[in-house]
Amino acid sequence: MHYFKLQSRIIWRRIGAWGVNPYLTVVLFAAGYIFLTESLFSKTEYAAHVLLLSMVTMQTKLLNKNRNEFLALTFPANQFRILRWVENILIALPFMISMLIHGAYLEVMIAVAASSALIFTTTKSRTSVVIPTPFAKRPFEFIIGFRISYVLIALAYLLLIGSYSLQNSNWGIAAFVFLTLIILNFFSKPEHEMFVWNYSKKPAPFLTYKILQSLRQASLLMAPMILVLLFMYPQDFIKIISFLGLAFVYIITIILAKYSAYPNEMNVPQGILIALSLYFPPILFAVIPYFYIHSTKNLQFLLK
Repeated sequence: MHYFKLQSRIIWRRIGAWGVNPYLTVVLFAAGYIFLTESLFSKTEYAAHVLLLSMVTMQTKLLNKNRNEFLALTFPANQFRILRWVENILIALPFMISMLIHGAYLEVMIAVAASSALIFTTTKSRTSVVIPTPFAKRPFEFIIGFRISYVLIALAYLLLIGSYSLQNSNWGIAAFVFLTLIILNFFSKPEHEMFVWNYSKKPAPFLTYKILQSLRQASLLMAPMILVLLFMYPQDFIKIISFLGLAFVYIITIILAKYSAYPNEMNVPQGILIALSLYFPPILFAVIPYFYIHSTKNLQFLLK
């Protein structure tokens, strides 16, 4: 119990450090979540799938190696498992409530099972084995992201196989959405300033380079899944290609959002804008230019 009080206090203070009223932030997040989920369920049949995959993506944030090793040393084994389960359930609770309200009972059961299964996913000791990747050295986000998330990427492809067994294109699309969320997570942490300074480019060419390289690397992960989807569900060609195009747009958005906050991590207002764009894509016409302008300004001190 003291652990959760400490964590809530840390989160509270971090929000306050961003110059935002914590109480107002909680109210806005709750209102925004309700609005976005209701809009999602009213506009697409994939709503429950998107919520389920978003939930799992958030829970994987708790699988950090150093964090789990510290908790395992601090608490007895049974308390550690209970603590991890409560953490996962607290994250899952808003998603499960939304799914229950809209009758997505199967997805709720999957959410409970996934939340419980993830408590047994522990990071092991360091090893000299280096996981090979299909990427060149740049951009580094895909090398690190792939090595951290290869289990989740495999899970996305297993979900694709399951969609074939069920002959359900919805699950195939959900697998692609899950893969896209994994890739977007690659850009959640800013790199050291030295890695940016090392580029002999001005801000605009630097951003163009990062975007083009990232789209090329993302294509290596997405292409097999897209080809399989097109082969299995040729009648959904337009839908599948539309999701691919939208995934590329979100990759561009997350890169610009990352550097619009650089050298700091993305803050609450940027997170809200990204969340809004996920549920209401037309807002991207305003969000992308906004992030681009702030990115070029932030990079001026390193790239001249």
